[in-house]
Amino acid sequence: MNGLIRQYIPKKTDFRGISKKYIKEIMEKLNNRPRKKNGFIKPREMIKTKIV
Repeated sequence: MNGLIRQYIPKKTDFRGISKKYIKEIMEKLNNRPRKKNGFIKPREMIKTKIV
């Protein structure tokens, strides 16, 4: 997961300079990204199938 976050926020970045809005955007992108370990299903889709 750290490698995925580093695509958006480089190492040694001061997190105090990053807006909450930008962090939420990154979270949205990562949560909508298909995962190999889940059979390339997006995490949100996994959650929906488990709830239903």
